[in-house]
Amino acid sequence: MLGRSILQLCHPDDQLTLLSIIKNSFNQRYSTEQTVTPSEIRFKNNNNTYSFYELTASPIMNGGMVVELLSIARDITAKKVQEDVLQQVYQTISVKTGQRFFTNLTSFFTGKMGIQVAFIGIFNADSMTLDTLSFRIGSKEMPDIEVPLKDSPFIKMLNLERFMFNHDVVKEFPKCDLLKEHSIVSCLGYPLIDQQARVLGLLVLMDAAPLKEIDKLEKVISFLIDRSANEISREIAEKKLSNSEKFNRGILSSLSSHLAVIDQRPHVAIEEGQ
Repeated sequence: MLGRSILQLCHPDDQLTLLSIIKNSFNQRYSTEQTVTPSEIRFKNNNNTYSFYELTASPIMNGGMVVELLSIARDITAKKVQEDVLQQVYQTISVKTGQRFFTNLTSFFTGKMGIQVAFIGIFNADSMTLDTLSFRIGSKEMPDIEVPLKDSPFIKMLNLERFMFNHDVVKEFPKCDLLKEHSIVSCLGYPLIDQQARVLGLLVLMDAAPLKEIDKLEKVISFLIDRSANEISREIAEKKLSNSEKFNRGILSSLSSHLAVIDQRPHVAIEEGQ
């Protein structure tokens, strides 16, 4: 790096910004304790890729003038990646509710996070199954399915804790058809729980290879888990309301079909209706 122009190491899109910072720094007057305002600049690494750095500098003074800048660059690439991911999360699901939320959620994990299979489902305690609300393989939204909990890793959601198998999950659950059908190697599951600590459903991420960047995955999930549980709760409430309305309409329809008064003989004395 010695003897090279710092602009040669800077990302082309950031060169004008860096040049402006340098010129303004030399043209300003500083006290001995002042530093140049930190800026985010992309610089080239040894492998010819670019990383984000937070650039700060302290002026070296001579006769009241800035003659050099002593700069420190701190790598903030991981922080920027995390911010970008969270922004993508916000853009993907922030204004979505109901079915749009569920499909956007699984699409985010298979698209932005590179997961092979993602699904979210409602827990059916009567049948001990998960009824999927969105089941996605890569970029393709699949038909909803009923996933049995028996002989599968998903039954561990009843422990109310997240579970993960990152190698050879099929060996652990050889009778699970879903794992075998998609040649799944790794599986990460998060139970969706209400405020009364009841299991409402499950968010599952699966892949045909070991999951990577698990810390980043779990950071993202931590931002989504409460919202996902709320949407599952809303879905359950809407289904109960819909079923109740259908039941009530059935009763009313039955009552209004025929109304008859039977006398003691017994004969129909009065009949009204269709």
